Amino acid sequence: MAVTEPTPAALHDLDRVIQVIRHFHVPVGIIINRAGLHDTSKNAIYRYAEENNHSILAEIPKDRMVTQAIVDGRPVVEAYPDAPSAKAIRRLTERVREEIMR
Repeated sequence: MAVTEPTPAALHDLDRVIQVIRHFHVPVGIIINRAGLHDTSKNAIYRYAEENNHSILAEIPKDRMVTQAIVDGRPVVEAYPDAPSAKAIRRLTERVREEIMR
């Protein structure tokens, strides 16, 4: 898995990380963290994924409850289970679990 944020510089970093992952001949899936941050960059990540045959595993939305969970010293999925980010993380967990069990 490669986690990125939708910023102009992040796509370059994502490509470099994926090059390293490919060296080990393992599948690549992309997670977009703080997905609502910059739509143009998010769209560029989707184009990159499609052009390189990589899956977007999840979009974790930008969510102030993540910051609050950090302040609380607890995982967002535990502290604020109904927060949009917590729901997205649980969906990602289930998707990864399904992929592993294949």
